[in-house]
Amino acid sequence: MSILIAQSDKSLEDIFGKITPPPGPSVLYGDPFVALGTFFGTLLNITLIVFGIVMLTYMIWGALDWVTSEGDKERLDKARSKIINAILGLLILIIALTLFSLITGNVLGIIKRGPNGWEFKIPVIPKKCPGYCAKSDPTGIACGSGYIEDATYDDCLEKALVCCKPKQP
Repeated sequence: MSILIAQSDKSLEDIFGKITPPPGPSVLYGDPFVALGTFFGTLLNITLIVFGIVMLTYMIWGALDWVTSEGDKERLDKARSKIINAILGLLILIIALTLFSLITGNVLGIIKRGPNGWEFKIPVIPKKCPGYCAKSDPTGIACGSGYIEDATYDDCLEKALVCCKPKQP
């Protein structure tokens, strides 16, 4: 079989077709950091909804215990404590969410509430050029002697320059 493939004019791609990886977060959202922010935002929204439902259920359970206590002081106290605990839990959730929003949104600038829900802006530490950033001269040469061009460093790319890093001996 391998002899036939090697002798034919067809490439492996013609025979088997083109293999492409499945789309991931970077394809769906364009930027993996946007996808990660969307994931955390969705996780936060789901968590808030679940906690809200649990607290509402606990409060209704306390109210039902109150109504069915038939004046029994012990059952009435248990029902009252359930209702108070549910209200305290709701207040703690609101305070935690407010502090989270203030600290991450206003102070750190990592999160904001947008039309699509929570939008996280995850900070990225740029890769620093080990040499210096330079612009090409008319001959197309950017770096001096003893340096080579490397266009993979973020701090130079932001300024439309290339990184000139020292040559390795």
